This record gives sequence, C-alpha cells and structure tokens, in this order.
Amino acid sequence: MHFLPPLTLHVFRFLLKSLPTLLLPIWILFDVSTAYMASQAAQFVWKSMKKSDEETKNIGKLVFNIYAFNPITIVSTGILSLTVFQNFCFAAIFLLFVTDRPSICAILIGSWSSFTIYPFTLIFCLVFRSNGSKLKFLSFVTLGLISWAAFFGLNFLLNGGNSNFVEPVYLSILFFCSLKFSSIQPNVGIYWYFFVQIFEHFRSFYTNSFVILYFFMPFPITCMIRKDPILHFTIIGLLASIFFPYPTLNQVSLIFAILPLLEVYRKHFRYTILIAGTIVTTIMLMPIMWHMWMVSSSGNANFFFGATIVYNVALINLVMDMIFVYSRRQIDLEYSDTLKKDTKMDFAFY
Repeated sequence: MHFLPPLTLHVFRFLLKSLPTLLLPIWILFDVSTAYMASQAAQFVWKSMKKSDEETKNIGKLVFNIYAFNPITIVSTGILSLTVFQNFCFAAIFLLFVTDRPSICAILIGSWSSFTIYPFTLIFCLVFRSNGSKLKFLSFVTLGLISWAAFFGLNFLLNGGNSNFVEPVYLSILFFCSLKFSSIQPNVGIYWYFFVQIFEHFRSFYTNSFVILYFFMPFPITCMIRKDPILHFTIIGLLASIFFPYPTLNQVSLIFAILPLLEVYRKHFRYTILIAGTIVTTIMLMPIMWHMWMVSSSGNANFFFGATIVYNVALINLVMDMIFVYSRRQIDLEYSDTLKKDTKMDFAFY
C-alpha cells in the first residue's frame, strides 16, 4: 500500500493533537476552495473565448455546483479523505495554467509530485505555455524538479536525516506489486486484481510495462493535441487518475466538474449517455458488490472487481472519445469548405 511522506505525517500529527475539533472544518474549507478555484478558472476560460458576462457567470456556477454537490465529493470530505487535498492542488494548478502563470504552475506540480509521483505528468501541459520554445519548456521542467527536490530535502530533514521513507513513499507507487510491498489492497483501480492473479515471476515485467506506459502516454497525446490546452490538461489529469496504483472515486471529481469547458466538442461526442450511465451505475454497484464479498460472503472478489473494471473502462472510453472529438473538430475546421452536411467520414479509433 502507499505510505505518506514525513512532512504529511508531521502536519497531521499536529492537527490530531492540537486541533482535533477543527479537522472537519479544515477539510470543508479546502473542498470549498477547490470548487471556487475551479469556477474561477472556468470563468477565465469563458472570458478568453469572448463569451458574454451572463454566460461567464453561469459556467462558473455550473462548475462550482458540479464539484461541490457531487455526492462522492461530499462523502470524501465527511470521511476526511486525503483526496480533498489532491483535488485542491489540481484545482490550483488548473487555475494557474489557464491564467498563464506557468512558472508558479511548474513549482506547484513539482511540490505536489513530492508527495505522490504520478501528477508530474501534468508538466507536459506547460508545452502550451512555452510559446514553441524548447528551452522555455525545459526551464519549466527544471523548476518542477527543483521544487520536488526542495520538498524531498525537507522530508529528509524531518525524518532525522534518514532516507528510509523513499521506498514506502515513492517505490511503493512505482513498484506497487513488488515483493517488499506485496500488500495490494482492493481499490477502484485497474491494477490490484490483475497483480493478485498473475504468477509471481511475471510481476516485474508487468510492473515495468505499466509504469513505462503511463509515463510514455503524455508524449503522443501532447504531439497530437496541439491546439487545445484545456482538452489536453483534462486528458492528462484523467489519465493520472485512471493509472494511479491506489486511486479513489474522488480523484476524478474535479475532472468531471471541468468537463463543461469542452462545450465546443459537445456535438461530436459519441458515447456521452453510455459513458455517464456506466459510471453512475458502477459507482452505485461498488458498495453492493463489496458487501456481498466482504460482509455477507454471498459473492467473491470477482463481484467487486467486475464493477471496478467496467468503471475504469468507461473512463478510458471517455479519454478515447475526447481524442476522437478533437480530431473530428480539427477536420471540420480545416476542411469546412469541402465538407458537406451529408459527407460520411469513417474513423478507425475503435
């Protein structure tokens, strides 16, 4: 399982000892702040698209409400889930990204990645803020790495000058199925059941394959989606949630909240109802399947795994549909003069 760095442990030890009655208000404050930053980012995006003031206010309210009144978000806040702080960081990065403050954005990405490595792929989004300059993009990457190193050093000092936290904090994420970290707890991710079932001598191969796949995917996505930073940011954030070894349902709550910003692609989406229905259905089935497996013993692990794998397949299909709609719209823009209403186009995305 994934462990927490020394800085996080020190902060929460202080909160538990000194301010135990303020824990829930602190979580609520962070959650409301996340919704507010997401709404401000949405309004800024709408203003840049020269929308009216009324439309700008409406999109801000919509994004705020989708996140703040999401049942998963409310429950996660009520149980004091750490994903509340992850969503806060994601919203802050998104706000800095759309308001064109890439240096601060890179520093925040590096800082967040010092707690869990996977968000560092968001650094690829800063390609859109480098104005085509490779040197400028590399400077953003360097800022992120320096920020990561600074927090790593702080964790090192707080741990008494001992680096024994590296393996449980970082390697437990990258090599979550290694022999040393073999306690793979059931979760809503796509990995746990797979690595429980495979033979032991295949674990290293599949572990390296999954890690390489995750950190390689941003390269082709960045090369393909070159003209829409918001869509690119959404896809990278969604992939970080899908391929995280120890995910929760709340990790995609903020991404769902900013989906209305992709309104320009709305007519091109093909499986909106199917994907939305699948996500809602599987989320409702997960606690039922868990109860049948762990409590009533009327089912087995396949019941819960079946719901989680269908949930993740729906998220992956959402990513594929986003890539499709981008390509479809680019064709409309580039060949609008030659295309007619009855023109039929076949795509080999599936």
